[in-house]
Amino acid sequence: MGDRTPSKIVTEAEAASGASGHAAGIVIITRNRFEDLKTVFARLQLDAYLKGLPVLVYDDASDSAPEDYWHFLEASCVKVLRATDRYGYIYARNEANRQAPFDLIFSLDDDSCLIDAGGARNAVRYLENNPSVAVLSFPVIETHQMSHAPAMPAGPCASFIGCGHLIRREVFLKLGGYRVDFVHQVEELELAMRIYQAGYEIRHFPECPVEHWSSDASRDWRRMGYYGPRNQVFMHFLHTPAVLLPFELLRLLCKYGKLSFRTGLPGCHFRGWIDGIGTGIKNRRERKAMGFRKYLEFRNLQRRSPQ
Repeated sequence: MGDRTPSKIVTEAEAASGASGHAAGIVIITRNRFEDLKTVFARLQLDAYLKGLPVLVYDDASDSAPEDYWHFLEASCVKVLRATDRYGYIYARNEANRQAPFDLIFSLDDDSCLIDAGGARNAVRYLENNPSVAVLSFPVIETHQMSHAPAMPAGPCASFIGCGHLIRREVFLKLGGYRVDFVHQVEELELAMRIYQAGYEIRHFPECPVEHWSSDASRDWRRMGYYGPRNQVFMHFLHTPAVLLPFELLRLLCKYGKLSFRTGLPGCHFRGWIDGIGTGIKNRRERKAMGFRKYLEFRNLQRRSPQ
């Protein structure tokens, strides 16, 4: 499957090679979710524009696929990547984006789908006409939740959600993709910081909503409780100005201390926080901190960004 070096998964030569045809397409990462995946494709078939978007599916070593699963994928996709070993979601997203045969990537989960063809078409046009914008963040409608986050207006933002955005493949590859050593969670925000440092913009695009129908039952709360604080601490070691680093670490400790009263996972949160410090120190040579003013600008944008 190639080099699994955490901080650099593609070369600049690969980034410069470009995609091989289509202006825009869809990338989906899946594992053992055949019924959900069929739902995604069924919904895409409801509109001529969405139906016409090429789809790449990366299967992360599914071990419970029915007999017709692979035939279904071959018939439905322009490209299918089948991993024989499980490398994890972040590696899968990197590899899929590297091999995607299109320039602009609609990033979806196997339980999320574009629901407004006009908005999707306008998103593609927007990126084609605005080369300084690297990512369009979409509103994600969580259908399994009783309440939803307030609507965000169109405009600059700091980050995006993995199951609903449109990203320039060239920029993604040039910046090295997601850090595989994040394993789970926060990888989008860390990449967003590098995108911002490189001089590109991320903008929220409310015209193109994405429906996400995951259930709480499918989530490993202890895993999330560990990697959330671990990766946020690690991210600050990589990118936060030194003068603000102690403040940010203390802020996160307080944040997860309060969260522990609701989740009942103080051990997971604290262990993640401690391990994030250790991981940050271990990788200190990779530190590329933002300038003080640029960091404050980013933090202001983060307050109006999807979480």
